[in-house]
Parts: sequence; structure tokens; C-alpha cells
Amino acid sequence: MRRETACTTDSLTLGLMAKYWEIGKVKTRLGASIGMSRSARIHQIFVQHLCTGLRDVGTARSICLSPIECQSIVTGLLKTLPSRPDWNIVDQGDGDLGERMLRWFKAQLPDDRSCAILIGADCPTIDLD
Repeated sequence: MRRETACTTDSLTLGLMAKYWEIGKVKTRLGASIGMSRSARIHQIFVQHLCTGLRDVGTARSICLSPIECQSIVTGLLKTLPSRPDWNIVDQGDGDLGERMLRWFKAQLPDDRSCAILIGADCPTIDLD
């Protein structure tokens, strides 16, 4: 039987599901009304904002990125942010959203003492509280 444990900051891994902000590949519904270039830029700003604002959450943080081929670009962006937040970049991999999320949780929760939270880059108003 799995034992329920409290999630504390010393056992927490935070994950951020994010797509690279390629024009025409992210925020396409928004892009239909404001333009694809603007919607891609908004997504990039969301990612920057979350990485900066949540830089002190938990003991580990990861950006679950798609496509992983854009890792060097995202790493470059992280180096320009205030306080240079410490984020590990991992591949979302294949499958639907549920499969990709499940794979991330399985990798982050090796035992009953682990705790993980996964958020989407579409949630820029999330804060430390």
C-alpha cells in the first residue's frame, strides 16, 4: 500500500511543460486574432516569466520541452534571465499530452518520499503561493 506523504519544498520537483516558441507552432488560436509572430512571442514571455518567478520552488526544476532539438536556444534564454534560474531541460518525447505528462511524473517520483508538480507554460499567473 502506498503511504501518503506531505509535499515539502525539500522533496519537491517542479516541472514546466513548454513548447519552443516557433512562429505558427504555438498559441495558434491566439495567433489567428493577433498574428502568429505576436502569439509566439507571448508564449516565450510566459516561459521566461515562469522560469524567473518560480526559480526558488522545490529542490529541482525542469522544463519539459518540445521539441528537444531547441534545447540550446532555451538554455541560451535561461542564461539571460535575472538570477539565472537553475532549470534542467528534459524531452517531452512522443505521445499525447497525457502520455508525456505520465512519463515525466514516473521519472520524477522514484519513491514515496518524492513529490512533483507539473504545470503548463500557459499558466503565467502561477506564483510561489
